[in-house]
Amino acid sequence: MFGALDDHFREAGSQPNGAGSYSFMWKEENVYSLLMPSSITMNDDGGAVMWDRLLFAIDQYESGQTALEFTAGLAAATGTEVRVIHVRELSGLARVPPLESSAEANSLVDQAVFALRLAGVGAEGRACSLPEDQVARRIVEESLYWVCDAIVLGTRRLRGV
Repeated sequence: MFGALDDHFREAGSQPNGAGSYSFMWKEENVYSLLMPSSITMNDDGGAVMWDRLLFAIDQYESGQTALEFTAGLAAATGTEVRVIHVRELSGLARVPPLESSAEANSLVDQAVFALRLAGVGAEGRACSLPEDQVARRIVEESLYWVCDAIVLGTRRLRGV
């Protein structure tokens, strides 16, 4: 699923001055964070403010919880707002049911938003359902719509899935 997201950003990054271009990819355990060149600014006391808004794409696996803890710590330390999104994957095959119900997807987002707010982070979230081949595109669209400075997501290190 996230292999397509990686491919999208590699393609966007190869374009000179593309709106989706990025400066580097930072890996910490199973978490990726995309840093865009315009995301680093200076505050009044001369310190760097790296982000104003993060998009956190959560999944129902353990890596999503690891990424949630990472996002909460990062956002709390930098005063960053977080938008949580969960895309419930629908199979292209008619007889394959989704891994979770719509109610479970909404609950996952609600729990993540609650955990972020408990950590003192401004957060809101939403869940949606899409075919599995459209998940990466939806995450990117959400980040553009909300004008995010970075995307944080967990990965199970499955490539090409």
